[in-house]
Amino acid sequence: MVKNISAACVAITIVFTLYHRFFGELAGLVVATSSLVVFLFLQWPKINNAGRILMGVAGVSLLFLGLSSDPLATLESALSRAIYFATFLLALAFLRVAAVHSHIVRQCGQLVVHQPPLRRYGIISFASYLFGTIINFGVVHLLGEMVARGNTLQSAGGLEHVQAIRRRRMNLAIMRGFSLVPLASPFSITMAVMLATIPGLDWFSLLPLGLLTAGLLLLLGWFLDYTTNPRQAPPSAQYSGPQLSWLPAVKFLLIVISFFSLAVLIERSTSANLPLSIVVASPVIGLAWLLLENPAGRSRKALTSSLQILRQQFPVEATATRSEIAILGAASIFGVIMAELLPHDVIVDSVNFLQLSGWILALVAGSVIILLAQFGINPIASAAIIAAALTPAESFGLQPQVLALGLMAGWSLAMNSSPVMITALLISSTTGTNPREITYRWNLLYNCVAFVVLAVWVFALDYILRT
Repeated sequence: MVKNISAACVAITIVFTLYHRFFGELAGLVVATSSLVVFLFLQWPKINNAGRILMGVAGVSLLFLGLSSDPLATLESALSRAIYFATFLLALAFLRVAAVHSHIVRQCGQLVVHQPPLRRYGIISFASYLFGTIINFGVVHLLGEMVARGNTLQSAGGLEHVQAIRRRRMNLAIMRGFSLVPLASPFSITMAVMLATIPGLDWFSLLPLGLLTAGLLLLLGWFLDYTTNPRQAPPSAQYSGPQLSWLPAVKFLLIVISFFSLAVLIERSTSANLPLSIVVASPVIGLAWLLLENPAGRSRKALTSSLQILRQQFPVEATATRSEIAILGAASIFGVIMAELLPHDVIVDSVNFLQLSGWILALVAGSVIILLAQFGINPIASAAIIAAALTPAESFGLQPQVLALGLMAGWSLAMNSSPVMITALLISSTTGTNPREITYRWNLLYNCVAFVVLAVWVFALDYILRT
């Protein structure tokens, strides 16, 4: 019963959020919000503690709406943003269903873990990022399991130290690659939060900067991997299996490009922005992907079985995002209400008093996200609240792109440095290593150097945009 009602709530939330966004009808907002509340109520026992606490905080903040100059407008803005982010997260489940059933994904996983040491880090890291754009945290489990299965003592030539080094190197590549998703994925909730929260920001100016930043971090990780590890495995530990084809990797890349292209086409031909276009494109690409790999080919049977897979698996994948929806929805409501209640001049004066304006403020904002993540505060919540508080960015001596990049970079490093983030916990489960060992020892050098590189890059970007 709960499963069926939750599935119905998911469908209603998506449909009526789109209705509200495209046509501006208040009825769509009311129905979508009501449906989302019922969904969260039903899923409450399975929502994590962070989600429950933030929902409580958001509920308390609603009590202060009466202090707003226009309570109804503030409430509408807060709820509209909450259902928008929830719908974005829910819609991506269409892609995850297809990925779970994809032979292409599994073949790509086998390909990337059986590479020579010189190429292995870069390929695994890029694959982790690319797969992560579609299957989110699932890529950490997917590649982690493949690394665990492929990195046997026999494949390491019977040398335990070689096996341990490979385990550390490949899992760090997975972790660091996946942490690039907040910076460089047009399908990430990070991009949706930045575009919805920071006025004056558009995806075609932000995404290239994010991609460039991600490229810098990927090269940095590759360089550190190369300089701090053995150059060549012993002959007995080198891969001697069959030559693996790169065709599955090309197919997966074409799926990602097709998804993004369809979303851009929808954005250009309708009133929707890019995140909303991604919501619309998700079921189309998800179904097309299932049809592409269906053994029945292009037949009515293939269409029927693909639709059946979506009907059975989509509610499962969608409801699995319950905690993220609770965290982001609650943080959005709290952020909008607090931004309305706190006088903007007071925030600006406080920041100026601390002499944190300009690029330094963007760097500090990102650092706060990293710091809070060490105590289990999800970057989804901290980034949404900080972004809402520091807008418009120009009043703090900031370009919108610099503020967004500072927050996105902080989000990325939080995923790399916090032992209580899901990334470290998943890596821990596949390696049997304590998450603190992974983040505070294995990844310490990378995190420190990456922070310095990002600080210089944020400063340079701020200088370039000002001149």
